[in-house]
Amino acid sequence: MAIRIALFRNPFTRGPSLIPRVVHRNTVTFDQLLERMASDTALETTDLRAALTRLLEALVEFLISGAKVHTPFGTFAAYVSGTSTENGDRPDISRKGVTIRFAADRDLTNRVRENIEIQVEERMPDRVPVIELLSCVDNPECGGEFHAGEIVSITGARLAFDIEQEDEGVFLVSEDAEEEYRATVYSRHGTRIIDCKIPDAPAGTYGVEVRSRMGRETLSNGTYANTITVAEG
Repeated sequence: MAIRIALFRNPFTRGPSLIPRVVHRNTVTFDQLLERMASDTALETTDLRAALTRLLEALVEFLISGAKVHTPFGTFAAYVSGTSTENGDRPDISRKGVTIRFAADRDLTNRVRENIEIQVEERMPDRVPVIELLSCVDNPECGGEFHAGEIVSITGARLAFDIEQEDEGVFLVSEDAEEEYRATVYSRHGTRIIDCKIPDAPAGTYGVEVRSRMGRETLSNGTYANTITVAEG
């Protein structure tokens, strides 16, 4: 499967230049990763899960000591940022400013570069919502299966819409396009992120759309590349 690239107008220039962006991303769950690792081996997924859990514990132990941790797939390191001051006072430094940075190993990067296939799609219209990723808020490893009422997070570009307009927002569209269900409960709806509850739709497979007028008369649709499943119960 190829990585999908679309061409967008460069927002930092006034000319007609275009920039590439990855617009469709699948989410591989931890369980799927374990199953792939165990395939064609005598290893059990439970053994792999235990080993990776121990790896996580060891990473935490070394990172909180201020060490950089090298692994076969890259280097992890902890950093601390603080609020700067204008009068030269000591910046406000706390645990809230701790971040973990990861630098991919050069061999990993080269292997991906050598084996990746790039599929360039047609240029995306400048003012169409773009859905890059859809995930569960409470369970990032849920894959593409959701339950009605579950809170999901949608990330992308140009996602803002008028919540008061019933034909704008997040919609689930049935496979035959005969039925659609609009999300009505939102905790966040901005340009880059939407957090909403999965609408009360029957169990089945659905496409996901974000619809917005973006201050214009015509309605623009952005469609998620992958379908999702609304599960029973």
